[in-house]
Amino acid sequence: MAKAMRLDEFLHEEVGRLALLVVLAWLVLLGMTFAAATVSRAAESAPVWSADVAAVHDGDTLTAWLRSGPRRGQLVRVRLSCADAPELRQVRGSQARALLQDLAAGQRVRVAPVGTSYDRIVARVLLADGRDLGLLLVCAGLAWCDPRYCQVRRDAAYRQALDGASRAGLGIWGDPGPVSPWAWRRGR
Repeated sequence: MAKAMRLDEFLHEEVGRLALLVVLAWLVLLGMTFAAATVSRAAESAPVWSADVAAVHDGDTLTAWLRSGPRRGQLVRVRLSCADAPELRQVRGSQARALLQDLAAGQRVRVAPVGTSYDRIVARVLLADGRDLGLLLVCAGLAWCDPRYCQVRRDAAYRQALDGASRAGLGIWGDPGPVSPWAWRRGR
């Protein structure tokens, strides 16, 4: 009888853990929806260009044809601001690329530039429905907040998404000892 009690207790704990994970995942998705709406409203006040995504290179870089803006008609590389996905040779790097590919390939997007880096435009990239691609990657646990471009006040949605994905053990946060892309690059 003692073994049956222990099995019941074990099953009760496992069901409790599963319920907690479901609730956390729901909260992350709810937060992602709110954060994406907040980011899209903020991005509307900055200069925004229309573009068509031509290719996805990795989890945070794509190539797009600009349909408006000072470089209209040009094919440009765009680095997502605030999100830093694992490199392709890192754990979860190809998964981050696949998610960006699924979300953005062939899509018309809005590009809100914030700077340049290595001949790439660094920008917030928003889907037609207003969702921020970088924020979606962070929410899925497939990118860190890039310390070079995230600012605590302006990018609070990213920090909240990172915290939620980390607590829920999503993506990189479910792996033992995740290594940030900037630390990985420094070590190579």
